[in-house]
Amino acid sequence: EQMVQQQFMRDDGIYGIAFGVMVMTGRSEQPLAATAEEIRKAGGDAQYVVGDICSRDHVDDVVKRAMHAHGYIHCWVNNAGSADPKDIGPLIDLTEDQYDRVVNLNMKAAVFAAQAAARLADADIAAQAAPNM
Repeated sequence: EQMVQQQFMRDDGIYGIAFGVMVMTGRSEQPLAATAEEIRKAGGDAQYVVGDICSRDHVDDVVKRAMHAHGYIHCWVNNAGSADPKDIGPLIDLTEDQYDRVVNLNMKAAVFAAQAAARLADADIAAQAAPNM
């Protein structure tokens, strides 16, 4: 596979590094579609699934779609994050809901997304380490 050595950044998050074939997810279709088009123009193959990475059902759907379309997952890039004004501010004003949203996105989603990918990843890679960056 030809590696497209470029990192694509969008307002809705960084969608990763393309290794020839890429399946992306995010909550907003427009940045996903634009990023997929850039990857295709650079010679890669990109698809996207709109949804919330904090939903385990959505993560399972993304993994299944990637496996169905390509037959393998060599690497899983966790790079979701939030810059939503509702999620930032002075520590003294931080609410439990704000904290939970950020932790669920930045940590919990990353762990369970990597787990879902590892369960169905290429057996050789999965035997060595979870396919997570």
